[in-house]
Amino acid sequence: MLILCEISFASSAEQAAERYAKFYKKALPHRCNSNLVLNDILNVSDTLIYRYGVNDTKKTWVTKFNENELKKYAQETKNLNLREACKDKEVLALLDANIALQQLFYDENGKLLFEYEITRLDCLNQK
Repeated sequence: MLILCEISFASSAEQAAERYAKFYKKALPHRCNSNLVLNDILNVSDTLIYRYGVNDTKKTWVTKFNENELKKYAQETKNLNLREACKDKEVLALLDANIALQQLFYDENGKLLFEYEITRLDCLNQK
């Protein structure tokens, strides 16, 4: 709730993004599930950039996926992320301030596997 107040009192979208990134960066790295670790949050202008590490598990070998499997995995990840983001008051406040959430997913060697962006319009389309 504290960060929501800081976002509300920010004088610009860029300042709100900066405060959000600074606040949540302290809790990183954060394991999201068996395959994903949120390693970094950066703010660049009116965009928050989330950098995830993708690792393989016995159950899911993401780095071995073919193109179609990776697209499907990326879409499933985005859908899950959207459901969570669009019900989070702090994230909605950022999106209402026209801050975009850029999601980048890298393998352990630093290769970009997939990416997507979440905007306020995405949340409006979820309803």
